[in-house]
Amino acid sequence: MFSKELYQKYLRNTILGRDFNYHPQTNSTNEDAWQYTQNSSGHGSLFLTDNQTGGKGRRDNKWVSTPDKSLTFSFILHSELELEKMGLLPLLTGISIVRGIESATAIQTGLKWPNDIMLNEKKNGRHTH
Repeated sequence: MFSKELYQKYLRNTILGRDFNYHPQTNSTNEDAWQYTQNSSGHGSLFLTDNQTGGKGRRDNKWVSTPDKSLTFSFILHSELELEKMGLLPLLTGISIVRGIESATAIQTGLKWPNDIMLNEKKNGRHTH
C-alpha cells in the first residue's frame, strides 16, 4: 500500500515524481497521465495506484496487476530523444530497477524483456495461485 508520507520523505528528485497523483484504484495510470496532459504539460508527473483494473501491456495485451502487490505507475516525460530511441526507455527503466534492488538489498534479480523484474526465475510482483 502506498504511503504518501514515506514517498515525500525519501524523494530526492526535483523533477521526476515531484508532482504525483495517487489513487487507491484506477482503470489505467497511462490513461490518467494522458488525461492530465490535456490541461498541463505534466513534465515529471507521476501517476500511481495500488489497484489498476484495466491496464494494457505491449500489443494491447491485458496488464494484470495484483492489488497492493504490484508497482503500478506511469510518468510523463518530455524529451528531445529521437522517436526511434524511445522504445529503449522501458528496458533502461528495468535495468535501473534491477541495479537499485541489487545495490540496496544484495538480492540477485534479473530482467525479462522489456522490463519484467525476475526473482528466482519468476516475475516479481506477479501473484500466482
